[in-house]
Amino acid sequence: MGGGAPHFGDLGYRAIAFDIPGHGNSFRPVRQPSELDYAAMMHAVVKAMGIGPCHLIGHHFGATIAGVLAAEYADNARSLSVYGWPKVSRALLKSFDNARPCEFSADGAAVNDH
Repeated sequence: MGGGAPHFGDLGYRAIAFDIPGHGNSFRPVRQPSELDYAAMMHAVVKAMGIGPCHLIGHHFGATIAGVLAAEYADNARSLSVYGWPKVSRALLKSFDNARPCEFSADGAAVNDH
């Protein structure tokens, strides 16, 4: 888990960090998955773990996967926070028409509010 996971635990959240398939210690897919494939894999894992609607947080390529996951499986996403989102399609942006942006202060206080 990343450096922020203990902080989320202190706030009463259960933080789970997944290896992206093909990265870290996860299995190696036989072909290069698309963003939709990655989101489907992550959704299957979340469902298999019995996790209901959850807050999604992603960094860099994980942000892309979290964004697609939120767009494709909106009923399982309570919120989405991303940092360093490298790949965003117009179709994906369209799916966030009702999203509410958040301005973060330098002290990070907004993170506690969301």
